[in-house]
Amino acid sequence: MRRRFPWLGRHWPVLVAAAAAGTTFVASGIIRGTYPFGDRARSTNDLGQQFVPMYAHLRDVVTGQAPGDLLFNWSSGFGVPFLGDLMAYVGSTLSWIALVLPRDQIDLALFFVAVAAISLGAGAMTAYLRRLRPAGPVWLAIAAGVSYGACAWAIDDAAYMTVWLNGMIAFPVLCLLCEWILRRRSIPSMLVTPFVVALLWTSHFYTVYMATIGAAIVVVARILSYDAVVSWRDRLTGALRCIVAVRPAAALRPELGLSGRRSGPDHYRADGARPCLHWASGTCG
Repeated sequence: MRRRFPWLGRHWPVLVAAAAAGTTFVASGIIRGTYPFGDRARSTNDLGQQFVPMYAHLRDVVTGQAPGDLLFNWSSGFGVPFLGDLMAYVGSTLSWIALVLPRDQIDLALFFVAVAAISLGAGAMTAYLRRLRPAGPVWLAIAAGVSYGACAWAIDDAAYMTVWLNGMIAFPVLCLLCEWILRRRSIPSMLVTPFVVALLWTSHFYTVYMATIGAAIVVVARILSYDAVVSWRDRLTGALRCIVAVRPAAALRPELGLSGRRSGPDHYRADGARPCLHWASGTCG
């Protein structure tokens, strides 16, 4: 098997951790008897009120059945901008799962999205831990990765707020990218990292920017804890390379914030006037 698939011999701990974490989430649904394993609904919090309708609208946009596009949504109220919702709720790279299943099974699609996200988070964390200690106990890295991906927060909270799982994926992935840059002075690492960071930030900026801060703290700790044989010049140049690689994706911040601000009615008055939304507080003028 390893001769036919040499990558399997190197990455089997990652696959085991991903499968174990995903199986844990599925088992929790079976035990609880929630959809799709029972009659108990799992559409609590914003899952049923926001994410299911938004994923359904995204599916309609992609299939050409929606009265609108990725910029504007005519299905809500008298029409609202959709770009901000796209960046905040359905911009994940796992959103394609909603396109595979029928429209009346969007809830099932979001269940698969949660399974895939939890598996990816566990696998990415295992890969990062193995990167830090390649000679360390394999079972320990797998156990830690599964504990990360299938933690109580992921199963009880983030699974019903699907977009939060993007931040859980982003943290170990960002740590992996920075570790790649710190260990190797290579052009591919400097070219790949900005695109991956941009992909993560557009999946759910709210949780991913916090994951970015967490990854930055880990990188600083890694640099400060290097052996004494590593000069401060090498440490600082490594940190600078990480900043240079991540910095291009920072150009997305103004656009993400602008799309959110333009999601309000202020920018869509026919007469160009700014409607007052705070008349009750007496601040209109």
